[in-house]
Amino acid sequence: MAPRVPGNLRDTSIDRDVLLGLLLKVCYTSSQTSTELAAGRMLLPVPLIAELLEELRRENLVEIPGSSGPLGFRFTLSQKGRDRALRAMEISEYVGPAPISLEAYTASVQHQAAARPPVAPEKIAESLAGMTLTDEARMLAGLAVTGNRSLFVYGPAGNGKTSICLNLRKALTDGVWVPHCIAIDQQVIRIF
Repeated sequence: MAPRVPGNLRDTSIDRDVLLGLLLKVCYTSSQTSTELAAGRMLLPVPLIAELLEELRRENLVEIPGSSGPLGFRFTLSQKGRDRALRAMEISEYVGPAPISLEAYTASVQHQAAARPPVAPEKIAESLAGMTLTDEARMLAGLAVTGNRSLFVYGPAGNGKTSICLNLRKALTDGVWVPHCIAIDQQVIRIF
């Protein structure tokens, strides 16, 4: 369901500047970090973080006071790196797992939809049994679930939108993989 772990920068399909900016923000939010800690926070392999770190070092954005093990280094931001990280934080305060590309997310959604077993109508009826809904609302909700389509639920507060969605979820047998964030060009869109 989830995209494969990238082996190199090209495999991420993410703009290099987005990943460099995210690594700078990871460094900025830690007094001192290591290759391994940054890899854990960004959910990327250590060799890929080491490649990004080397680029930041060449640009004098980080300082490397020592090693942190056989494959990693401890590093801190230089003043130039702190300035660049602050600018990156002004654009987006997101610091966390690296985004996936919109293309990778689309492929994941398509794979999940194709692999999902059909939802039996009785499961939908059972999941909505305790709710007072019109026949049309039940039918539309059922069509959305059985057709692997999106369901846009709207209306005033307190009319049961969340309850419908939570109950419909009970009809589904498998979980759905959702990324932390998606990158579109140079923008990172946080999902959760």
